[in-house]
Amino acid sequence: MRLLLFSCILLSVFSCKNTNKLEEVIEKVEVSFIVDRFELESIPKDTVELSYLKKNYKFLFSSNYEDTFWLEKFNDTLQIELRSEVIKAFPNYKKEEAQLKSLFQHLKYYYPSFKSPRVVTLTSDVDYRTKCVVTDSITLIALDNYLGKEHHYYKNIASFIKETMTRDFVIVDVVNEYAKKSIPNYRKKTFLDEIIYQGKKVYFNKKMIPSIGESNRIKYSEDQLTWAYANEVDVWKFFVENKLLYSSDLSLLPRFVNPAPFSKFYLEIDNQSPPRLGVFIGYQIVKAYMENNSDVSFVEMLSKDSEEIFRKSRYKPSK
Repeated sequence: MRLLLFSCILLSVFSCKNTNKLEEVIEKVEVSFIVDRFELESIPKDTVELSYLKKNYKFLFSSNYEDTFWLEKFNDTLQIELRSEVIKAFPNYKKEEAQLKSLFQHLKYYYPSFKSPRVVTLTSDVDYRTKCVVTDSITLIALDNYLGKEHHYYKNIASFIKETMTRDFVIVDVVNEYAKKSIPNYRKKTFLDEIIYQGKKVYFNKKMIPSIGESNRIKYSEDQLTWAYANEVDVWKFFVENKLLYSSDLSLLPRFVNPAPFSKFYLEIDNQSPPRLGVFIGYQIVKAYMENNSDVSFVEMLSKDSEEIFRKSRYKPSK
């Protein structure tokens, strides 16, 4: 028993050393990008001033609307207040800019053809369903979705959604958008397909921003993460015994994958459980796969079929 424990400690030490060496290499990757804070631009008072914005941010202006529409929108009292609240919450963007640089360095390391995009911050009328938009050349980040969970703009938004509307989750949401672009779009036919896809996204997050804590990557509080690990065996047992893994029942998604106040086992423990436990389990399966298949690279794993990942992960949680 002592020998096994000593071996585990040695393995952990060597793993940390290798990780640190890799991060040192990635820190030297050269990337260059700019951050334009659209919400800081002067409010246009006439078509001349508006034309400047349309020229520099043409991707933000639909040709379906006349100049009068845009001028009225920019000068609307609520829009002005919204911009003011964002500027108050984000007087500078240095923290996020440093995180973006690290993200782009990691993307460049793992995907050598990657080119850093132009980053534009803006407001979106608190459209929390679309906080970020990522394309090959532009990344849009709507900062009015990160003003803090107690902000008065969010009073009619469900508590479990507000929990992630803080500054800490800006980089997490950006990385999640890159994850969607980087994971091949396999048809998700079963619950197993879905949770492993979600697990890949969390693992992608881990590789791209290793400095972010695990709870934030999964969008859990520390208490929720503790509960998930403490009850991992029982959650997995529930999935297996109820034959959920190969089920195509779409009602499983709101119960165990989608944002919600808690997971829905339809048992007394429901109110105590964290939401999205299917995502948590999917992440554990992907981690187990990577630990037990050292010949497979991180990028290669993203293309692997969910059934292969599950089978070769040898995932079996224990007390």
